[in-house]
Amino acid sequence: MANASTTGWDAGYAAIRDGKEVDELRKRLRAARRPDISYQYGRTASESKADWQGFTLLHFVVWKLHEKDCRYRSARAVEYIDFLLAEGCDASSQDHSGRTAAALDESGRFPQLAAAAAAAI
Repeated sequence: MANASTTGWDAGYAAIRDGKEVDELRKRLRAARRPDISYQYGRTASESKADWQGFTLLHFVVWKLHEKDCRYRSARAVEYIDFLLAEGCDASSQDHSGRTAAALDESGRFPQLAAAAAAAI
């Protein structure tokens, strides 16, 4: 379980990285001291993974699905995306390269990302 000193990014990242159920993701986000669902990675000096600069949890779900060591499949990614969108994660947020999570989804597996980003504009 995430401890109270974590951000929503920390809590969500760990649950998604480990392929946890959506209920566990929900619990971890709610337990976070700063549960900002639209937090963008890279706001602090300790967040230094260059590829993720500006990522929201939506970006991370799409990016992670393309990694060879991914512990979940498209069905779990859909569950994560639907949950994050329902909780208010901003689908129009752009990473430091100007990409939304929908733009990272080059294969179009998650049409709800593109729809949510368009609706937010």
